[in-house]
Formats: sequence, structure tokens, C-alpha cells
Amino acid sequence: MRWREYARDWGVSALLALVGGSLLELVGEVVSAPEAAPVREAAPPSTLVPTPEAAPTSMLVPVLEVAPVPEARPEGEVPPSAHRVVRDIEDIIAREAASDLTVTTIAKRVFVSANYASRLYKQSTGRTITEAMILARVERAKELLAERSPIKAFQVGELVGYPDPVYFTKLFKRCVGMTPKQYREMNLTSPNADKKLG
Repeated sequence: MRWREYARDWGVSALLALVGGSLLELVGEVVSAPEAAPVREAAPPSTLVPTPEAAPTSMLVPVLEVAPVPEARPEGEVPPSAHRVVRDIEDIIAREAASDLTVTTIAKRVFVSANYASRLYKQSTGRTITEAMILARVERAKELLAERSPIKAFQVGELVGYPDPVYFTKLFKRCVGMTPKQYREMNLTSPNADKKLG
């Protein structure tokens, strides 16, 4: 067939520039056009390489029918494959909240970029990864403070991943509404304290 000669002489990139329709239909139109220069003549390359604008519109119709436009997801809806990533992020935070976790290290462990992990987690849970880490650390601190142990409040901060006692106290107060010391005293004097611990 002659279309093989055209493919060889025009090159693959020129043929790929023609989007839509079948190759045979395209070559048939190019060959039958009276102004088309023979391939073997010394015509300027721009006359041999058809442009998408020069393509007949009848060739574009099959492309639109074959490749439907995917429907847009409603805003805030998470793709189904994202649930695994979010679940893995939550598992890492739950297991290792006290360690030196960052959004970047978590994202690397679930094999996605930090920006994608943050956006996905926020869409799924309504809070950021950093907020989730803070909440997990504060919850663990509340558990440790509620125990009857000789651990000091600043040591609890170190155990949950906040080595700076001033920062830990401010963060704890912002999340819980009282300082770690006040929280411990409230839980130790509470009538339900023995039931929680026992």
C-alpha cells in the first residue's frame, strides 16, 4: 500500500500529528487532494506535514465518540484508591506519633508526594496531617497524665514527641483547654479516676 511509503517518508511524528480518523482514510484524502505534492519530490517539509488545523473535521468525530470526557468528581470527593493511602497515613501516625514524624517522611512511606498526601488527607478527614499528629500526641499525653505514675508533665511531653516543655504545655493547653499539670490533677481527684485506671 502507498500509506506505508508515506509513513516511511513523512516520519512517524508527522503521522502522529494527525489526530483522529483511520490512517487509511487520512492517506486516501491526502493522496486524492489535487494540491498535495508527491512525496518523492523536493517539496518543503511544511507542505508534507499536515497540521491539525488542516485535518478534515470528519476525522475528528470518531475521536470524540471513542474517547469520552471523564466526569468530574464532586468537590471534596476522594478517589477510591486514595482510601488506602489515607488509611496507611493514619496507621503510621497511630503507631509512631511520638517519633520524629513529618509530612514528608509520612508521604515517602506511602509512596506519594507530600503535597498529594496532604491534600488527600485533608479531603478525606477534614484536617491536616500535622493536626492529626498533634491530636494523636495529645491523646497519648492525656493517657499518660491520667495514669498514677511518677512521670512529670515535662517528661510526658518528651515521651510523646515534644522535647520542649514550654511548647508542649502551650500546645496541650490549646488542644485540651488546660495545662498538663491541671489535667493530671483533675483526673487524679476525679471520682472516676480509679475506674479509668483500674
